[in-house]
This record gives sequence, structure tokens and C-alpha cells, in this order.
Amino acid sequence: MRDQTAAYAGIQNGDIRAIPAEIGGGFGGKTKVYLEPVAMMLSKKAGRPVKMVMTREEVFRASGPAAGTRTWVKIGARKDGTITAVDLETWYQSGAFPGGPFVNGCLCAFSCYGIPNQRSVGYEVVSNRPMVAAYCAPGAPQTNFAVESALDVLAKTLAMDPADLRLKNVIHIGDPMVGNRKMTHEGFSEILETLKAHPAYKRELGPNQGRGFAAGFWHNTGGDSGATAYVNPDGTVTVATGSPDIGGSRASMALMAADTFGIPYEKVRAQVNDTTSVPYTFVTGGSRVTFASGKAVVSACSKVVQQLKERAAKIWQVEVDGVDWIDGEARPSSSNIGEFESLTLKELAQSATATGGHFGSSHAEFMTGHAPGFSAMFIDVEVDPETGRTTVLNAVAAGRGPGDPSRLCRGSDPGRGRLGRRLGAERRLHLRPGRGAGEPELPRLLDAGRLGPADDRGSDCRGAEPLLPLRRQGRGRGGHGLGPGRRRQRRRGGDPAAHDLAADRAAEVARRDRQLGHPGALSPSGRVLAIGVVSTS
Repeated sequence: MRDQTAAYAGIQNGDIRAIPAEIGGGFGGKTKVYLEPVAMMLSKKAGRPVKMVMTREEVFRASGPAAGTRTWVKIGARKDGTITAVDLETWYQSGAFPGGPFVNGCLCAFSCYGIPNQRSVGYEVVSNRPMVAAYCAPGAPQTNFAVESALDVLAKTLAMDPADLRLKNVIHIGDPMVGNRKMTHEGFSEILETLKAHPAYKRELGPNQGRGFAAGFWHNTGGDSGATAYVNPDGTVTVATGSPDIGGSRASMALMAADTFGIPYEKVRAQVNDTTSVPYTFVTGGSRVTFASGKAVVSACSKVVQQLKERAAKIWQVEVDGVDWIDGEARPSSSNIGEFESLTLKELAQSATATGGHFGSSHAEFMTGHAPGFSAMFIDVEVDPETGRTTVLNAVAAGRGPGDPSRLCRGSDPGRGRLGRRLGAERRLHLRPGRGAGEPELPRLLDAGRLGPADDRGSDCRGAEPLLPLRRQGRGRGGHGLGPGRRRQRRRGGDPAAHDLAADRAAEVARRDRQLGHPGALSPSGRVLAIGVVSTS
């Protein structure tokens, strides 16, 4: 933020103090500056604070959507499911300026699988459209969608379970990857086994129901990060980084600091400070913050622990090598050092002024050695053959990255699932052609309520907030889930009127499309392909 603003405004970096604000989720779209240099120059001329806000249309035109793609995939496999060769060509829409993330699409497409023969070719297409920007592992989901869809088709052709097909071709340490790379970590097998063992995966599907299975990969990155850590007089610890919290990084930093000091998590205060208070920190993104800024936090905390050991050695009048730091306190490393009572972090902090001063340190480094992240999920849906309405019955996700604390990450995949359902629903609403002037409009994303809190029961999305406050389908007398003749229960806190209105409008639009014969809205069998109603069980 500071460096890009300085470059565009033609001033020195040191003349700008960038103060981080709470921005919610990042999703890759906030790694650039847009209005900030303009607001700064206007403020400089006016001598007053200036606030600039984009309209929704300006956001889409100026801040960059994700790249649209067209991908061709060919997979060769033996009858037992062993994949022998893959071929991929992909075209990425980059808008009016080059810079589309087609390289990531090529690198990540087959990275979950150990395949001896791989070919990936990417093209960047420049055209009169908005410039593209990063969005959630930029470039990877596009080719991932094509490859995983083809794998599901292959599994069906071979009459294999889709999870078993992927398990048979899992990548392992040392296996070659596109781009003259080799895999350096394991973990994908455990993810697939976890999903296979989930009770929902063993559930039989009913009429008009289907299951999709997909996996994903992202290589992650490192880069410059800095952190400061200091001990407060009450024995609590404050850690400060320059990475705004766009996905729970405060909690991650606090967990790592607590582990380094050997103290409870509740004793750590995690802060995001401005550019004058912490060492230089590279761009904030999900691909690097927990890893790179986390390593800076651990290093800064380790320096403070060393100071605490030196202080205990000074108090005991022994060599610092004779002091161990265990479970948040200084202890003699052996009985040969002497008989001393342990000194807790709080005791050392409270006596800091009398014994030599308070404790604190910073650390800055270009971080390397990052590890990739794997994920996989399956989703069960039911499609109404009359209207095309798709109901999400169940969504289960599992993932593994470098050192993910499982409880902290529980809401991550379900959150992405809810976001995807929202964006997908909005896209379907605006892609349907042929609506007459007098037709009622389907509800839009802007009309939907706020997302609910992340589900804290693990990576199972049941209970997640739907796009609209819809009724959820439950079990009635003699019922076993979805199906005819079963009573529907209303979702707690939902608005049944909104659901009924959406369903009635959807049915009306579907009937009118059939009457008018709009080909763009119909499947080959004459049924509506998609409408903007999303539900979850």
C-alpha cells in the first residue's frame, strides 16, 4: 500500500505513514491500490481529509474481476484407474492490459496427482474488458474446475468411486510436477481418506440427486515480513505485525506467540500496526501471511525468550546456558546449576525495571521454505426436474496446509462455500436472457441478508447461512430427509415469505421461458438450467 501509493504519487516511501484499517475478507482483490493515491493527492491540495468510495459498478469496472477462462483437458488412464498422461490448454481473459494469472493455472492444474506425463499450455487473451485482478489462489481454480470435472467424468466411465480414483493417483514427495518442480510435502492422501470416512459420503443418493467431488492445490509463497513482540508489566504479551487481518491472522499470530512463550493463548494480544511501528511487510494475502508473518512472530518471540533467560541468569548469577525456558517460566537446566525457584513470565515482567529493563524485540526477514496447501470437498445436490432449482443437500470440505491449527480453520472452507454459493447465484440471476419488461425479477444478491457466523462444528457446511432466508427441508413423520410427502421445517430465524416469493418467481420465470421458447435459458431437454435460488440443509 505505502510503496505503490508513493510510486504513483511521486513521493518518498518514508513520507507516507500507512495505517491499516479493518477490511474484512481480502480474497486477493485488495493487493493493489485504487483510490488511495488519488485521495492522498486531493487531500494534499485541499488541506483536509478526503474520503473516496467506489460505487458497485465502479468496483466491477476498475478493481478487476477474476480472469474468465476457456480450458481444454484430455486425460489418459488404464482400466484400473491409473492415470498415465494428461494434456491441458487454457486461455485466460486478462482484459485491456496483460497480467492474467495463466501461469498459476498451468502450474496448479495437476499438482494434486503424480502423473508421469504432463503437458500444460496457457495463453493470455487481451481484449476490451476490465483488467483482471487476483482472486482466491489467482488462476488456479479455473483450470482446477476443468481438471476435476474431467476426473469425475473419468471416474464414472471407469465405474470407480471418485475418491478412490484420486487416491490411486495421489502425488507423493519427489514426484515431478509441471514447471520442472518436485513435490516436497505429503498430506493429500489423508485428506481424501478423511472425506471417504465422513458419514455423509456413505449416504445413498435419491432420485434427482447427485454428488460432485473435487480437489485443489495452491503453492503459497513467502516474502518479506516483520514483527515486534514485547512483554507487558502484567505478564501479558503483545505481538504486532504489518499484515492486516483478512482471515483470522491475529488469532494465528497469537497462537504461535503463545506456543513460543509457553503461555496460554488468552495471555497474548495480537495487533496490526502502521508502517512506522513494525518492520517492512510485503503484501497481505492468504498465500503468505500465516506462514511468513508467523515466522517473523516466532523469531521475535524467541528473541524475547532469550532476554528472559538472560535476566533469570542475571538474577541467579549463573551462565545463561544454565537456564531453560519451559511452560512460560525460567528454570535451572539441572541441579548442578543450583537450587532456584522458577521465575514465571509475570514475575520477571513485574521486576523488569529493578533488574535491568523491560523485554521486547523485533524481527524482519525474507521468508522462504513455504509449503503447499491441499484441499478437497464433496457436495450433494438435488435438482428439480421441472424448474431446474438446485438444492445443496450437504457440503463437506477438508484441507491441509503448513501447520494449520484445525480449530482455528474450522470456518474457513464453509465460509468459502457460502461465498461461492452467493456469487454463483448472482451470476445465474444476471445471465438468464429474454426477461420481458413486465416480468418480475428474481431476488438479487444485494437483497440478500448478511452471512451468518462460520459453522464451528468442523468443515461440514450443514447449518450455514443460505443466500436467501429459505425454508430448510427436514424429517417429518416417517420421513428420512428429502422427498415427496415429507413435512418441511422452517429454518430458524428465516423469513418464509422471502422463500415463497423467490420460489414462486422462479417457477413463474421457468414457465414463461418455456412458453416463449428462450433457448438461452433452456437445457437440451427444454428445462431451465439455473435459477437464482440457493438452499442448504
